[in-house]
Amino acid sequence: MKSSSKSIHAVFFDLDDTLCRASDAWQLAEQETFDKFLLPRPGLTELDTRRVWETVHQDLFEQLDSGLITMAEVRDARFRLTLKQLGVGDLTLADELNLFLSTRRLTHMKPMDHVLEVLAKLGSRYHLGIITNGAADLHADSQYTLAKHLQLLPLIKTFVASDTIGFRKPDIRIFRHALNAAGAKPWQAAFIGDSLSKDINGANRAGMTSILFTPTKAHSRVFAPYEEPDHIIHCISELPDLLGQINRIT
Repeated sequence: MKSSSKSIHAVFFDLDDTLCRASDAWQLAEQETFDKFLLPRPGLTELDTRRVWETVHQDLFEQLDSGLITMAEVRDARFRLTLKQLGVGDLTLADELNLFLSTRRLTHMKPMDHVLEVLAKLGSRYHLGIITNGAADLHADSQYTLAKHLQLLPLIKTFVASDTIGFRKPDIRIFRHALNAAGAKPWQAAFIGDSLSKDINGANRAGMTSILFTPTKAHSRVFAPYEEPDHIIHCISELPDLLGQINRIT
C-alpha cells in the first residue's frame, strides 16, 4: 500500500522509450541489417526473412519472460537461429549481422528531449537511478553500453538491469533491489516509464509513485489492474515541477 507520509527522494527511470528513442533506433538498425543480408541473396525475400526473424524473436522472448534465458542469450542466439531456419549455416555471418545490428542501433540512439538537462537538475536533490530490462555487459547491444553511450551514467547513482538481478520488470523484486540500493522505502521513490504493463504495473505493486511517460496527449482508456499511473507526463521536462508538487502535497 502506498503512503503519503514521506516525500520522494529517489527517482528511477525506465531506459528504452523513456530516456531514449529506442524503438526508432531499433527500426532503423533492423532495416539496415535486412538490407545488408538480403542484397547478396536475391533468392530470399524480405517478407520471408522477416517472418522467420519475428518467429525466432517471439520464441526467444517467451523463454526470456519465463526466466529460462537472459537477454544476452537472446541477443547472441537471434541471428544464429534465424539463419539456421533460412537454411544458412554460416555462424560467422550470424555473428557479423548481430554486431552490425547492435552497432547501428547504438549509432541511431538519441536521448529524449531535455533528458540530460533534467537529470542534471534533479541530481542535486534526488537519488537518481535506472531500472531496465536487458543485458548489462559490455556488448554494443546492452543497456549498460546504451546508458554509457547516451552519457547517462555520470548523472545517476543506481543502475539496475534485469540480466544482473535475474528478474525482469514488472517483477517487483527488481524494483525492490533498486530501492535497497538507494536506501529508500517504496513511498519515498517514484518510477517513470512508458509501459503500463511493465513499468507502471511493477512500480504500483512495489508501492512506488508511478509516473507514465507518454509523448501523445491522447490517453484515455480503461486501465488493467495495477496499470493506472499516479501521474502522467508528456515530456521529461515536466518532471521537476511534478516532483515538486508531489513533495509539497506530502
